[in-house]
Amino acid sequence: MLAIRNKHGNELLKLLQQNPAGVSLKTLEERMNLSRRSIFYTIKAVNLSLAENQLDEIEHIHELGYVLPQETARALQQLQTQEKRATSFTDFLANPWCSSSVNKIERQLLMRWLLVSRSTTSINQFSRFFRISRNTAIHDLAAIERNLPKGIVLKNSPLGKTMLGDEVNKRRWVFANFNQLFELVHDQLSFSDDKRIDQQLHLLEKITGNTLVDEAFHSLVLYIKWVLERIKTFPQYQLKEPVAEPETLAFTWANSFLHDFGVDLPAEAKFLAEIINTQAFQHVNQENPLVKKLYPITVRMIERFNEISGAELQVTEGTLVQNLSVHMVSTYYRCMYGIKYHNPLLKQIQTDYRESFELTRKAVEPFITFTGKPLSDDEFALITVYFSGAIRNLDLPTNSHGGVMVICSSGIGTSQLLISQLRSHYPMVEFIGPYNTFQYENVSLNNVRLVISTVKLPQRLSTTRPMITVPVMPTTTDWQQIGTWLKRTGAIPEYASQTNTKIDINSLIDVMSSYVRIVDYQGLEKALKEYVEQVTPTANPIVPTAFDNSFATYVDRAVEWKNATWLAMDPLIKNGSIEPRYTSRIIQLTEEHGDYMAIGKGIFLAHAAPSAGVNQLGFTYTFFKEPFRITGSKKELNLIIGLAPIDPKQHLKVLGTLMHYIQDDQWIEQLHQVRSQAQLEELLVHSHLIN
Repeated sequence: MLAIRNKHGNELLKLLQQNPAGVSLKTLEERMNLSRRSIFYTIKAVNLSLAENQLDEIEHIHELGYVLPQETARALQQLQTQEKRATSFTDFLANPWCSSSVNKIERQLLMRWLLVSRSTTSINQFSRFFRISRNTAIHDLAAIERNLPKGIVLKNSPLGKTMLGDEVNKRRWVFANFNQLFELVHDQLSFSDDKRIDQQLHLLEKITGNTLVDEAFHSLVLYIKWVLERIKTFPQYQLKEPVAEPETLAFTWANSFLHDFGVDLPAEAKFLAEIINTQAFQHVNQENPLVKKLYPITVRMIERFNEISGAELQVTEGTLVQNLSVHMVSTYYRCMYGIKYHNPLLKQIQTDYRESFELTRKAVEPFITFTGKPLSDDEFALITVYFSGAIRNLDLPTNSHGGVMVICSSGIGTSQLLISQLRSHYPMVEFIGPYNTFQYENVSLNNVRLVISTVKLPQRLSTTRPMITVPVMPTTTDWQQIGTWLKRTGAIPEYASQTNTKIDINSLIDVMSSYVRIVDYQGLEKALKEYVEQVTPTANPIVPTAFDNSFATYVDRAVEWKNATWLAMDPLIKNGSIEPRYTSRIIQLTEEHGDYMAIGKGIFLAHAAPSAGVNQLGFTYTFFKEPFRITGSKKELNLIIGLAPIDPKQHLKVLGTLMHYIQDDQWIEQLHQVRSQAQLEELLVHSHLIN
């Protein structure tokens, strides 16, 4: 505190800090048990000290009383905090002082650390340390006890709560949460400048040829300091059991390091070596036997990721396989030693990179098989970052002038139908894609004005680009929405309109009538229609697109939608064009995203990404006499078009033909009049969809 030449000065400041809205003179007299004259002398002495420290003095405000300026109050708070700074973990943990600004989760985290670090802690001490009521402390302790790992228990003692259980498990928990713990209390710590741990860790890096990332290096210095203080202050917590001494450079170093600090216990050296190996490295000695074992496993992980995602990441060379191999070394040690990694970005990665996260979970299976140990979501999130970074480095094309991105769950089928219509309606707009949801998560949106999707997408936390969801066959209302957003985002000028909108002859005549007298209305209408038809480009003629691997099936019984999907895809399963898992994936996508494959007019375009199990390009056309609905959808469906694409392009001619007929109401009417297998085949052969 300030050096105040008045014995009541600190008491006065405390009262003013506790009552920032102001304290009346009468209240000061009563609280401090002083005369009015003594109060004035105290205020004068305090103001003199504040002025000497270049702080604003106590003010008297009419009807409020005496007030401490906010800047002065903050400065005094900092001074008080600095005075309470501990010079070691031991000093801090003996009598911790924690800010009341910590939330419930943070408070319980700190309470658990105190239970690990102190022999006993009473309810009253917790209440004082965290400025909470006894009831709150009791509820917090109950929550902590419910979440303790197996083998760790809380016991009551005459002096308070004590934590019993395996010492290694306690330390591993502290290690897993150490960065967050230190962040919460670092303002109350002021360590002496002891460079011995830093120097010894740098020596370890030279000996092993492994280089720690800066954050890991700093965390290790502090954690090792905590461990050293713990085992020297409390000998009962030392690891003394006999262990088989591993023949590793890290163990040899740890043994020597601890000896310099007066600790000659092989079990402690083994524990320290394990902790160090679990840290993130920016470089690992390639001659390390573990690296040689993990390299081919990392290659298999990348290959598997490519298979299930459709990506084309470089497998045998390049930065991904090198960086990921280095990362998997520390992952291996954390996995084998039971060290839990806390990833502060887990929720954001699961939100922004939902599909990438799930693909990574499947891609890592070769590593899980190798270790025989499961991985946590925190670890999966770390590995997801490597794959997502590699995808970003592929430089997926985004228009440098600002384009409109089109998304579908698979990037195949429905989005192709949508993007062809968008390009036809708005030829002046650069439509990018179509991309699948995985690519959407990882591509840069810096140069994208708008995202249009056939499925509802999660808003990426890292971007605020507007996005709209529209059906594959947009209605008039949908086209109005699309046009509004294209104008709002600057993709087209405010005055622009759809270039291929049919000319309304009657509207044209209305405009003309404002300037000329029309004698023969019907004759003019006929002449204008003939002229417009003459100058309007006709649609491209239908080019035969059918090929042998196409099937037609007529179903005359009522079928539930999942069974209908299996029936529709069955011909392609039987001839080996697709795997059964491809149909399962179509059903899964529908359950996750809704009826977006229902493209209108009773048609369901069943499809997924080629990587879901396609061996050969194929189509099926299955008409159901009895319409069905997807669960939760109001759309009645009669026709399932099963699409098995082998890449994003080879099926486009057939989709173009389909688009022509889907937009033809007369053809749709003919389809719904079908009443037999023969009639269905006749219609599809005539339409160049099957042979």
